[in-house]
Amino acid sequence: MGITLTANPSFFLGKPKIDTVRLEFTPDANARVARLLSGAVDFTESLTTDQASVLRDQWMANGEGAVYVAIANTLTLRPQFRDVPNHQPALRDIRVRRALIHAIDRGALADAASTGLSTAADTTFPKDHYLFPRIDQAIAKYPYDTRRTDQLLTGAGWTKGDDGMFRNAAGQPFDIEVWAGVTNTIRTTASTIAVDYWKRAGLNGRQFGIPQGSDREFQASFPGFDVSGGDAGGYRTITSAEIPRPENRFAGPNSGGYSNPEFDALVFRLNATLNGTERDEITVATGRGLEPRGRREGLQRWGQQSQLPVQRRGVDGPGGELRCRPRPIYLPWKRFSADPFRKHSSCEVLKE
Repeated sequence: MGITLTANPSFFLGKPKIDTVRLEFTPDANARVARLLSGAVDFTESLTTDQASVLRDQWMANGEGAVYVAIANTLTLRPQFRDVPNHQPALRDIRVRRALIHAIDRGALADAASTGLSTAADTTFPKDHYLFPRIDQAIAKYPYDTRRTDQLLTGAGWTKGDDGMFRNAAGQPFDIEVWAGVTNTIRTTASTIAVDYWKRAGLNGRQFGIPQGSDREFQASFPGFDVSGGDAGGYRTITSAEIPRPENRFAGPNSGGYSNPEFDALVFRLNATLNGTERDEITVATGRGLEPRGRREGLQRWGQQSQLPVQRRGVDGPGGELRCRPRPIYLPWKRFSADPFRKHSSCEVLKE
């Protein structure tokens, strides 16, 4: 089943360079991979990282195709700020949250969880976003540094024993739990790796798989951290209005319950203004947030998930290389559009 599109010779920008495009509907992603490998189709997108890595590895050997990565969203290690059952109270201390982030090699984690298709992230904005250079200069960063982890936890009242484990003044170990949905492979992999790093650092880390079909209230009640996803390039999902509550049937994406009135005000202004310059300034300010005052650390991105378009060699569009880039508006049907539409496309054609 599919649709055949034929080039319109009367198109106002001239006849398209591609005469015919055949769209085939194949719901099963594994079947799409098989059809790509057999040569039955030339292009597809939105595969899992495992599937894309299979294509990448085979095509690296024979040169028959390529995998293009476009940042679609981020994975976030999100702490719990609310008083939920079994909550780890130490997470209210900014020094502890910083220490936990420093204890993880997020570059290695992102590489392992995405099979080398993605990278660690310090912000939700991808590196080729036009505001990234300004945001990158404004944000706080937390590189992998276990010595810094030890310093921060010691300063927060935790003592490392001869067995290498941190304990508080009452002799209790530092228990920390990470939740991730059992059906999401990349999130469960990331949570497993994070827990392993925390164990190496002297924390009693545990992983918990959220059962399929769990209600939203339960999913938002994680006592330590959860592995969350979010759109690339924005902070709207961590405002106070998005905290899961009975009033919104626990549907809010701000699962950790982060709340800051000044940050909320920034996002409100961003949503209200139409002035481009002002929007840019506010966007940079939301990236910087209130970090100098120590309130936002801990909402750290450890990797960027990707849309994964793949194509066989020889299908380069109208004369050039197909390069994927993240855009605020995702219109895949304009993937081969002419110049006036490129600003809307997630992939654009670069002239040779």
